[in-house]
Amino acid sequence: MEIPIFYGVIGENPKEWTNQVEKYLSKIGIKDDKRIFEIAKTHLLGNALQWFENEGMCIADWDKNEIKWLNLKFRIIDRYSKILNKVREMETTIFENINGRGFIRIDGEVKCKYCEKIENVTLQEINYFEVREESEESLRNRIEMLCKEYFRKGMEYLNEYEERCEHKNMNILRMGECKIAAYRNNQKIYEQTEYRN
Repeated sequence: MEIPIFYGVIGENPKEWTNQVEKYLSKIGIKDDKRIFEIAKTHLLGNALQWFENEGMCIADWDKNEIKWLNLKFRIIDRYSKILNKVREMETTIFENINGRGFIRIDGEVKCKYCEKIENVTLQEINYFEVREESEESLRNRIEMLCKEYFRKGMEYLNEYEERCEHKNMNILRMGECKIAAYRNNQKIYEQTEYRN
């Protein structure tokens, strides 16, 4: 068991992550609040790290705070639970509006690790379309067509970002990922992922 990375993106549960941090560190005998804080902050990446370095640092004034981990824990839960709840509210509203008719949701995400930083770009956070009366084959073709379009945009973004970084340093570590997934009634029915190293 290890501490997972927390990116601060849709689909992550902030309370579950903070519980895993505490459980793991308690298991290996680390109970000091400041040490937990120091270890936990190294497991923030992407949106969560950006929040911590900018807004989070200013709000919490970590250097003067004696209970650093508890403060970080509650702020992460507060911030990312609100985002999670907002997404759930949006989904619930959409479900109610379509009166239980079938729908497809498509999520697209690009992760770049160039120039010693990670940039996480959500191509389109929530994209729903209603399933009308059509055959499974034509529906599958439509899903594949939409996913391929998102995938193409994601790969274009990776290529542009890579070119910008290569001008700065020819020996950089490069890692990129483009992932597109389609869901029907919250069940994944299609996924396309490509990694660039």
